[in-house]
Amino acid sequence: MLLGESFKPDHRASLQALEEILSQMNPRNSKDRSRHQLALEQVGNLKRQFRKLQEENTELQEQLNVIEETTKEK
Repeated sequence: MLLGESFKPDHRASLQALEEILSQMNPRNSKDRSRHQLALEQVGNLKRQFRKLQEENTELQEQLNVIEETTKEK
C-alpha cells in the first residue's frame, strides 16, 4: 500500500468481520446476552438488506445497459 492510501474494505468484508467478532464473544450476564443476540440479528438484517440492494443494483445496471445500447443504435 502506498503512503496516503487507506484500506477500504467492502461492506461484505466488514459485516463478515463484525459477525466473526460477535460470534467469538461470550456475554456473561442476561443483559449482555440480550444485547449480543440483538447485535447478531442486526448483522443478519444488514446482510439481507445489502444482498437485496446488490440485486437491485445489478438489475438497474442491466436496464441501463439496454437503454444505452438502444440509444446507440438510433
